[in-house]
Amino acid sequence: MTRDFKKIWVGLVVVLLVGLILPPAGAQVAGSPSPTPTSQGKNRCELFLSVSAKIGQQVASYTNKLKDKRDEIATKLKERQTERVANKTEVRAKWDANRADHFAKLQELAQTDAQKQVILKFKQTVSAAIAAHRAAIDAANRTFEDAVKQANLSRKTSLDSAVTTFKNAVKAVYEKAQADCAAGTDTKTVRTNLKTALQSARDTLNASRQSIEAAKSMQSLIDAHKAAIKKANDDFKAAVAKALADFKTAMAALKPSPSASPSATPSATPSPSPSG
Repeated sequence: MTRDFKKIWVGLVVVLLVGLILPPAGAQVAGSPSPTPTSQGKNRCELFLSVSAKIGQQVASYTNKLKDKRDEIATKLKERQTERVANKTEVRAKWDANRADHFAKLQELAQTDAQKQVILKFKQTVSAAIAAHRAAIDAANRTFEDAVKQANLSRKTSLDSAVTTFKNAVKAVYEKAQADCAAGTDTKTVRTNLKTALQSARDTLNASRQSIEAAKSMQSLIDAHKAAIKKANDDFKAAVAKALADFKTAMAALKPSPSASPSATPSATPSPSPSG
């Protein structure tokens, strides 16, 4: 979780565990008349009821903060994705323009129709390699983004379930405390049972959170994405190298003049690039 998420999470736990710091049974507010056993038990029950209602309000507040933070993060991620797509489109457009210019210059060096055909085939082969490279890169990015999105959704669902289970457990604990008070159970016993039950609920929540956090590692997804990108780049480099070798062989067979050799215009061969 992010630092903001942790703050909200801790705040939620603190709110829900306020019962752990209820004043001890028999505590008396300074200046108030000494309570009778009956009024003391009644006041204690009313305190449980008051605390329970306040907790409900504060839990709703923290839940809304958590939702707002998630919405904010989702918006930022969407903006970054849009920015990446725009940058990628711009970079690819520049590569296309640069490559078209080099191919045009190479075509101008052809002295025969046979040479023109060889150059055209080279251009088509390289263009096909670039198209395949871009498709592979896009597929790898899309697979990675979808996997991350699914992992985050699964984590969110697990966290929400853990919090809901915790809130329901705490609600049940306070309801039992109120019922025990109303039934005349000793307030010390009620408070002790309340603290024990709340501590158990907190321990269960922490165990669930730790399990969820331990399973959230994205390293396997990152490694798979890197491997896919590397393969796309390696395949592209191999395809361009073969196209260049075939081009040189074909041109040599036609005995071209030195000016028509691609070695005279090395920039005509587009350099492999992850964004190409």
